[in-house]
Amino acid sequence: MNNPRTTSLATLVFATLCGAPAALGGIYTLRVASMDIDQGVEGCNAYIQQVAAQFQQDAGVSVISAACEVDSPMDSIKGEIAYSAPKSANVWSTTSTTYGEQLDFYYTRQQCEEALGREVALVKDLTGLTPFLAFCHKTSSIGAPRYRTRIDAVGFSDVFRYESAAFLSHSLVDPNPPVAVLHEQARELGIGPFAWYHGPVRSMRSLAVTHYQKGDRTNRFYLHGKSSVYLPTLEECEAARAAFDRTRTADWLGVTACSAAHPSVGFQMNLLWWDRAIGADLAIKTTSIPGAYSSLDDCRSASDAISRQISSSGEQVIGIACGRDHNPRGPIKMEVLSKWTYGQSSRPANAGSN
Repeated sequence: MNNPRTTSLATLVFATLCGAPAALGGIYTLRVASMDIDQGVEGCNAYIQQVAAQFQQDAGVSVISAACEVDSPMDSIKGEIAYSAPKSANVWSTTSTTYGEQLDFYYTRQQCEEALGREVALVKDLTGLTPFLAFCHKTSSIGAPRYRTRIDAVGFSDVFRYESAAFLSHSLVDPNPPVAVLHEQARELGIGPFAWYHGPVRSMRSLAVTHYQKGDRTNRFYLHGKSSVYLPTLEECEAARAAFDRTRTADWLGVTACSAAHPSVGFQMNLLWWDRAIGADLAIKTTSIPGAYSSLDDCRSASDAISRQISSSGEQVIGIACGRDHNPRGPIKMEVLSKWTYGQSSRPANAGSN
């Protein structure tokens, strides 16, 4: 476990043992669930006492006791700190300020601990609070190991943590270029993803992101994704991305990227974008245009005219992709990604749910 401040066990002096008068008020308990399974109860006991010493100092309370035990229903370890104070201490915690997918974000302890240091620094910078607790914990003892960070600090803040994942059918060939673009776009939105993970999240290959954002939670943003058409080669997939950009008539905070699919179907073009959490499925939709084309070139030649036609009707075209569906010998189809304006009176019948 990692502690944001190095604190000796000797600094933990309980008010009851020192003969200090008890503060007027009540007795309260700070519960720290999902302590690190790998550390065991003994290791947890040592850590929770260090945490209690720092919590006592930061919150100005009198700690009575601190200990860990096995949380049998969850097959994990929990820590508890009992303290007396005039009123319950206010604790800002990633466990109560995180919104979104609630992802088991990291697949190795090293990934988690490398991110933890950056995250603690970011929390201090954004909230003005200094964490008294910060650690990585394994989220389950069953199956492949997965890890999350937890950070707690005493005080108030309007900073919230958000987690989201762009669910894709296959792994990206190279996630670094699209991630660089997404980071830059996030800065335009006033959000700052500090960590990302590319790999299996739940049942699909995904790009997962976690970031902090201040202010109104109703205006929060998440990362969204959609797997689009299949192309026979990586070169064709890159050409599809370039053609998609040429048909654009509306701005969007997103990027395209290619995945390595099964050898029988080649490569797949994916769409990754930032969007609001509320009504996001109404903001961007995909429409498959009826009919088939004899070649990718024929489809792409027709896409410019169709883009202009759709735009003249009031729909904002983000881009058009040409390719095949899951059948490698299937027809070449055209798929339109367009923007649906917030506040319109009704949802279009063919709006996708992403």
